[in-house]
Amino acid sequence: MHSKIQILSFSSLVTVALLITGCGSGAYQKDENPSTGTPPEINILGANPSNVYVCDTYIDQNATAIDKEDGNLTSQIIITGLPMDTSKEGAQTVTYSVTDSDGNTVVETRTVNVVFPESNVTKKTGQTNSYDENGAEYHRDCILKDDGFYQMGLKSNYTRDPATETVTDHVTGLVWEDGVHVRDGQQNYTDAKNYCTSLGTDWRLPEVWELLSIVDKSRYKPAIDPVFQYVFPSTSLGYTWSNTVVYTDTKNAWVISFDFGLDVSDVLQSRTYYGVRCVKGTPLPTPGKNYQKDSLTKIISNGNGLEWVDNDTLGIITKTWEQAIDTCENLTIGGHSDWRLPNINEYYSIYDYERNEIDPTVFNLVQGSVKMWSSTSPAATYLDRAWVMKQTNGDSSPVLKTDLLNFMCVRNQ
Repeated sequence: MHSKIQILSFSSLVTVALLITGCGSGAYQKDENPSTGTPPEINILGANPSNVYVCDTYIDQNATAIDKEDGNLTSQIIITGLPMDTSKEGAQTVTYSVTDSDGNTVVETRTVNVVFPESNVTKKTGQTNSYDENGAEYHRDCILKDDGFYQMGLKSNYTRDPATETVTDHVTGLVWEDGVHVRDGQQNYTDAKNYCTSLGTDWRLPEVWELLSIVDKSRYKPAIDPVFQYVFPSTSLGYTWSNTVVYTDTKNAWVISFDFGLDVSDVLQSRTYYGVRCVKGTPLPTPGKNYQKDSLTKIISNGNGLEWVDNDTLGIITKTWEQAIDTCENLTIGGHSDWRLPNINEYYSIYDYERNEIDPTVFNLVQGSVKMWSSTSPAATYLDRAWVMKQTNGDSSPVLKTDLLNFMCVRNQ
């Protein structure tokens, strides 16, 4: 039997040779660089987005970068957007980029929100401008950290119902009378109480701290939001009755002026020429209560989330207004360095109007009716002055910023 022999052409032999050596089209090739085309991975450390307070230094937690071929590329990350400008609130961006040996570049970003700290005190004072001790206006920047800079507290939110002539405060939930009687009525304390109850279910004469919640320190004659269409006129400073009786003299009750924000005073209940603005809704908590003192240097008020430093730490010192601001800003105690000079509303939040004093069993007070600096300037006039709070008597008034007075420091808990 003869075998059959197949003769291959030269071109066929070349094809076989190419297949054997792994060259040419259709060959199975070994990839010497398996990560080609695969970019590295960047892992941003810390919160994203994250927050930083206005004028604080932002410290970034950076990022890490790993590449399958090149390994750890963290040291080669290029960061842009630092150092961050925290003088203005708003969102800013930190960018991280890295390139591997194959030329693959990856970019990741972190959003940093520059924000002002918030306070649980019921209302902002309304003050939005900053003024130095000469009354010159500053922009809201990092130079002078007064009330106009921080603007602590919850923003006011009112609506008026013309049909019922009432104003609803959506922050406190209180509903306020706002009719002609508010402007024209003049009554003594007892008649004022009776008038409010005569309006119907739930209407009552407001407590002094409830009236304080609608004073607007950014306004002047009257110091109240213009959503309120009726305000008791400036006769006898335009005082309006509160329900709060003075603890140390029960013949007197507290009144509020909406004239230019000279807020509180105590007067005889028998006086007949003060105005009435009734209220209804869940009563606001009584201020100046429920403190916890965790050391000789720190005081915590559970009611409003503020932590205080008084004379236990500051000593019985007096400073000008700007010096008091700087002292609080530079204070470090209890592991915190975010202390500031309180605004006038924050002082009101620790005053016990039933006792007619700031609680001396909690705060180490200076003897006598001492005035304490707040960070709040008056509105429209007397800008070379700042509002002060008396640790007893409870009233407030504007005082020249160059005077030497006592003060406390506060921070958000």
